[in-house]
Amino acid sequence: MIALLLVLSLTAPPDANQSAGQPAAGPSMAQFITALQQAVSRNDRQAVAGMVSYPLEVRAGTLQIPVADTSAFVKLYESLITSGMKSVIARARVPADGQKSASVTTSRNGALTFEGALTIAPAGGGFKITQLTVPSSPQSSSPGVAVARHLTFKVGRPTQVSGTLVPGGTDLYEFHGEQGVFVDARLSGVPGRTVLLRIVDTKTGKAVDARADAGTRVWTGRLASASQYRIEVVRQPDSGTEPLIYTMAVGLK
Repeated sequence: MIALLLVLSLTAPPDANQSAGQPAAGPSMAQFITALQQAVSRNDRQAVAGMVSYPLEVRAGTLQIPVADTSAFVKLYESLITSGMKSVIARARVPADGQKSASVTTSRNGALTFEGALTIAPAGGGFKITQLTVPSSPQSSSPGVAVARHLTFKVGRPTQVSGTLVPGGTDLYEFHGEQGVFVDARLSGVPGRTVLLRIVDTKTGKAVDARADAGTRVWTGRLASASQYRIEVVRQPDSGTEPLIYTMAVGLK
């Protein structure tokens, strides 16, 4: 009898409640959001891109932006994770059990949508971003109303910014440049010559050269003198009626 009991104990299936036989539990929604907030705060594009379910359809105004994979997400990062989206992510919180939040919508599948802009849903034993709706950004209605933003630079890395412009609108960016510094400024994310940039010496009020004065999508060259410079990103008036989201990369060498 003792021998029989010993055999049965060795062949019996493990207790369903034994933690040793259980797979590791996936992160909670709150943990996922915390990880997302940390990745966004350190501008870790690859990490954020790895938290997305693909293919992803991003809504930006009346536009639908298809994002096929992580590579495409990283390339479009500044246009997708805008300052407005970063604010939504920073404010995201999982409501306590039994509580409701006006800024959070819950779906039957357990997905949460924050401020109508960011949807996170269960996926593969964890969670993924399944929808983004880029929050509307303040739009310049004419070149005279834009407020300049100051650009800061890191060695060996271009600074990237993005914005939304209506026809005739302008965004302004300022930076200090030393004499002889090489500047590489490039616009992307917009078709043709719908959005152009100009580079102006704020001390003289004049463009740095003829190309910068006429407006271009790409300007590269060396600065003639140490000064404060302004980059004017201008939406052309004959470029349709829908808001356009642009991305600009500026590097100094």
